[in-house]
This record gives sequence, C-alpha cells and structure tokens, in this order.
Amino acid sequence: MTTTDDFLKSLFDDFTLEFATWLLDSPIQSVAQLNVELPAQSKTFVDRVGVVTLTNQLEVHLHLEFQGRRSPVPVPDRMLEYQTRLKQTYQHPFCSVVIYVGRWAGNKDKGHHQHRCPITGEVMLEWRYRVIHLWQMPAEQLLALDQIPLLALVGLTRIDQPAEILPRVVAKIRSVADVTKRKQLLTILISLAEEEKIATMIEEMLDAEEDLLIDTPFLRKMREIGWREGWAAGWAAG
Repeated sequence: MTTTDDFLKSLFDDFTLEFATWLLDSPIQSVAQLNVELPAQSKTFVDRVGVVTLTNQLEVHLHLEFQGRRSPVPVPDRMLEYQTRLKQTYQHPFCSVVIYVGRWAGNKDKGHHQHRCPITGEVMLEWRYRVIHLWQMPAEQLLALDQIPLLALVGLTRIDQPAEILPRVVAKIRSVADVTKRKQLLTILISLAEEEKIATMIEEMLDAEEDLLIDTPFLRKMREIGWREGWAAGWAAG
C-alpha cells in the first residue's frame, strides 16, 4: 500500500523544479534527477538527489531526505554517511536538506553536529544540513511560496485557521489546467492530511466530478489504516 513516504517522493519526482526553487531559494534554470546508490558494504540509497543548474550557471546537487518520527539509524549519523559518500562519489558541490514530517519529528535536530576530542575539547568532526520541520511551518508560509504543487503538503503543516486556509489551497490547485496534474495534487493533498478533520474538510470542498476523479472512498480507507497504524506509531523514511 502506498505510504506517506511514497507520496512525498512522488511529489518531488514530478515537481522537482518547484522543490528546488523553495529549498535553495534561488532562481533556477533547470533540474535533472539522479537515482543514487552510494558505494558501501551494504546498499545505501539516499531519498532524492537532483542536479540543479542556477541561472548564473552554478551547478549543485540538491540532496533531500524525507523523515518521519522514527529512524532505525539516527538521522545525523545517516546524514554524515550520505554526505561523505556523496562527496566521495561525485566530487561535486551539494546542499543537503532533511524535511521532517509528523508532529515532533526531529524536534531536537538543528542540522548542526560535532564530535569533539574528549581530552582537548577540539572539534574533530563537524557536519551540517538544512532542517525543515514541516509540522512547525505555518500553512500561510507555504502559501506565500507561490508554488502550487507544494500546496499538496499543506496537511502536514500547522493550520491554525483551516476554514480560511483550505479553501485558498483547493482553489489554487483547481487552477491547474492539466487534468492529470490536478488529480495528482488533489490526491496527494488529501492523502497527506495528518488530521482526519482536515482531510474531511478538503473532501467536502470537492465537487462530484473531482470526488470521482480522485476516488475518495479508496483514499478514505487508506487514510484510516494510516491513521490507525502509521501516524500512531510513526514512519521511518530512508
């Protein structure tokens, strides 16, 4: 069954430019994706890597990890391995971002970590990555980005005024001319809603054609299983 992680990766795959514009906060000329398996004794896959060319022709690798409430290996340790292997494999400038999904996910991770020598106190190792706690982000901030595909993430943000925010989100997604993309975004919007009341409010805004288009009975059943098993226990991305 499709998981939250799958929806997030699918959204990035189809709207990589919008993600890169947001995460790098720079004008972008083009983005190409890499399917990255890093050399290691055991197979190590990063979530997503895109080759981003800025309008000034600077080229960087954008490394993105989606992370839920739990991880078999601590995220800082994983990021250290990923970043080290990205550098060794590609010898290319990169920017790493971890997007935490689910309330309290990664609440102690600031994206800055060190190992010090216990005798001298000197920093022996230091690594950084950008951290976005999506569950802390106000929904208004996501709207302000003016990137319609990213609005499919709104159910994972902090929505203080759902009666005011959700109609704006649905209206913007409805403005997408491509029917397939509009269907995809509405499906992901509902499926990623962490709170049942938010998903229900969104469904109530859909007309009969849209309701049929995104097959809400199937999504409703899927979400009920997710809320009962997934969100309650947390999910591990990566």
